[in-house]
Amino acid sequence: MAQPGASRRPRWRDPLFFVRWVLPALVVLAGFVVLIVRRDTIGVEACALLVGAGLSIWLLNFLYRLSISGDRDRDEEARARRYLDEHGHWPDEERPRGEVPAHPGGPPHVRPSSRRTLPRRRG
Repeated sequence: MAQPGASRRPRWRDPLFFVRWVLPALVVLAGFVVLIVRRDTIGVEACALLVGAGLSIWLLNFLYRLSISGDRDRDEEARARRYLDEHGHWPDEERPRGEVPAHPGGPPHVRPSSRRTLPRRRG
C-alpha cells in the first residue's frame, strides 16, 4: 500500500505503458532506421517486416483492452439488473408514479388505487 508521502512512479516507467506504447513504437522506428541505412530490396523488406511487427504488437494490445472493456460493460449491466429486481425500475429512470418505495428484500408495491383493471369478458 502506498504511503501518503511517497511519490508514485511516473507513467512512462510503468511496464504496461512500455508494452502498449513504447515497444510498438520502437519496433516501427527500427524498421524506418533499417530503411534509411539500407536502401536496397533487403532494406525495404526489413522495414516492411518491422513496421508490420510493431503494428501487430499495438493491435494485439488494443484488442485485448477492447475485450476487457466488454467485461466491464457486462458487470454494469448485471448491477443494473439487480437494481431493477430490487426496485422495480432501472437505475437511470425515475420511480414510476403511484409506486410505494420497496420494502427491504422485496419488489415495489403499487397502490391499489393506481392499478388499471381490464374489463371482464362475458361468456
